[in-house]
Amino acid sequence: MSDAKAPAKVSDVLDAEEEQSLAEALRTGDRETIESIVQRLTGQLESLKMESMSSSRSP
Repeated sequence: MSDAKAPAKVSDVLDAEEEQSLAEALRTGDRETIESIVQRLTGQLESLKMESMSSSRSP
């Protein structure tokens, strides 16, 4: 049996202001804003990955 979670929604990782900002950036093609949000989310993902790896190595 798999313990896979349901896919994340935008609202799971972005607050309302960021979600609105991303939606506007996607509509207007504002690459700078999109890249900024993606970089922040990538950083969060890396942090979670490191936490997960370190906690799985605990005795």
